[in-house]
Amino acid sequence: MFTHLFQCIQKIYRGVKLDLRSIKKINNLKYNNPIPEFGFHLASRIRELQILLEGPHKTSAIFKWASNMLIETNSLSLYERTWYFARILRAFSFLKSAQVLLDHTEFRLEIEKCYTSQSYSINYPPLMIIQTCLHSYWRHKQTEHEQLFGMHHPLFAQNESNSISTMEAFGIALYDNTLIGNSIKRNLPLVLKSNGVLWMEGLLPVLNN
Repeated sequence: MFTHLFQCIQKIYRGVKLDLRSIKKINNLKYNNPIPEFGFHLASRIRELQILLEGPHKTSAIFKWASNMLIETNSLSLYERTWYFARILRAFSFLKSAQVLLDHTEFRLEIEKCYTSQSYSINYPPLMIIQTCLHSYWRHKQTEHEQLFGMHHPLFAQNESNSISTMEAFGIALYDNTLIGNSIKRNLPLVLKSNGVLWMEGLLPVLNN
């Protein structure tokens, strides 16, 4: 199941439509308590794909997801919540609704807690996803935050080299107003497509603020 979910999610982020058989297989999943039943890795992938297929755009629906995720992850460790929240953020970013999701104050504070308590050691992809979305949100809101100019680079990239390099490019485009930064900013839409990380498209408007 994990492999099937991973493949479906990657197809969506590459801009490839899922076939009806794959969608039906996901929609037929029945469970009551996904984390106890499947573990946080599998449960978070299920939630990520559900969000991508459901496509919630109304603020009320997005806030409902945020509230449910806070309840669902209440018993998880900081490390596990970081993975879980990163996948939720990635899905909403793809739907161009990450800013709305982070407007849910309680949810955002938990996201910020994941980041600020670990930002000294950005060494795994989900924390970089959270970092990228938070910095985009702070810039969008023009928020004076102690972490505002502190984007960190990863210590290692696991198997996410394309995603890591794209998030690093986004960080440069966000804060570097030199010729290099502006050049990267212009090329980012093509980079997202070629690297198969279209989930970041929802963050690009902040570059023009």
